[in-house]
Amino acid sequence: MPSTRRIAILATWLQAGTTALLIGLPVGLLALMAPPLANPDWLLSTLTDLPPGTAMTPVKHAAMIGILWLALLPMIGALVHMRHLFRLYRRGDILTDGCARHILRIGQWLVALSGASVLSRPLHTLVMTHDNPPGQRVLAIGLDSAMLGFVMAGGLLVAIGWVMREAAGIARENAAFV
Repeated sequence: MPSTRRIAILATWLQAGTTALLIGLPVGLLALMAPPLANPDWLLSTLTDLPPGTAMTPVKHAAMIGILWLALLPMIGALVHMRHLFRLYRRGDILTDGCARHILRIGQWLVALSGASVLSRPLHTLVMTHDNPPGQRVLAIGLDSAMLGFVMAGGLLVAIGWVMREAAGIARENAAFV
């Protein structure tokens, strides 16, 4: 069946891409840990709403990197399940409980990613300004279209996962009749 072949080819490329991201994202974050040696204030430039005079310290830098790691975890979770889903598709497993489970988990991780994105901004500003004098402390909270997109895409995938689970059950029942 030609459509199954196309799915397998695409799944091969997507599995390779998710594998690259599973390696590249943590390595990239590790690389972000090195610049403070050359430029200790590089992280300050990523938070544009900090008051002048906010200083970077080694403890603040470690906390900032820790928050970035926590925000990365949901992305890693989604990528792990994507990789497994694409492996199933490569094998020709299209309408199965395993696929439904991975689609559902990907959706859940994307929703978690949006939550981590919403929380990381206030945590970064709190970490950076907690030792500033009164009136110079900042708590920045914001939503952007990417965060909303992750919530919507995650919710869609959760719904698709549930529907796929039902469809896989119906497919099993139909196969039992034949």
